[in-house]
Amino acid sequence: MPSNLQPSLRKAATDNPLIYSNGCHGDKTSVDASGCQFGTNQEAPWLPFSGTPMPPPGSQPCMRWLRKGAIRLDVNTKSSCTTVDVPASRNGQPYHSCELWRAKVTERLVASRPDVVLLANRSNSPNEDGSLHTADQWNAAVAETVRTLSEVTEVGVVADVPDMGATPAICLSAHLENAEQCVRPRAQAFVTDLIAAEQAATESSGGTHLNLNDHLCNAAACPVIVGNHLIYRDAHHLTATFGESLHRPLAREMAGLID
Repeated sequence: MPSNLQPSLRKAATDNPLIYSNGCHGDKTSVDASGCQFGTNQEAPWLPFSGTPMPPPGSQPCMRWLRKGAIRLDVNTKSSCTTVDVPASRNGQPYHSCELWRAKVTERLVASRPDVVLLANRSNSPNEDGSLHTADQWNAAVAETVRTLSEVTEVGVVADVPDMGATPAICLSAHLENAEQCVRPRAQAFVTDLIAAEQAATESSGGTHLNLNDHLCNAAACPVIVGNHLIYRDAHHLTATFGESLHRPLAREMAGLID
């Protein structure tokens, strides 16, 4: 493990994007669908981001574009809540505030007709009984949401990031001399049929599927450190520090959506 690791193991859990510290990220009770708006360049494309902020579009790369005046950003995120209409649960209980929130967000975005919308979801989030959504369920839900939004705007759907199974900082603290002990095989880090279903649904419904996972994993495994950057702050969320490094890959993926 590099001695100049950023963020440090001690600080990893709190290495969050801006939306956590400024009150933009909705907690489990919030049904506020007004979003948080950033940017003053009225000539720049208006880009709403909706979902769970584990991929980078909800954090550093979009904030960099914002600082340059290249976009106006509209952030709509809520803890453990998907943007597609699947049964929502939290700690094994129905998550009614999630269902109300996402319906209100979708309604607002359709009415306001932004230049482009980015959606990000944890596709392997559990149902109320603890089971995962089936590929057919996820395909249908994604297709319905993308179809609704693509009638009024361009839609990009960001593929889920790896699930590391456990918090890498905890694993690394026990293996300071051998970070490879904390690597997760790629086959275990993704539910591949859900990602394939999401891609098929997105593209068949008029959207663009964005997948950055080749920048997080190689063909065989998903490491927890790239260079001197710690990738994850927990088992399933990227650190804001590492997210900054995905600016160029994200820009390439979004080339057809933001001109």
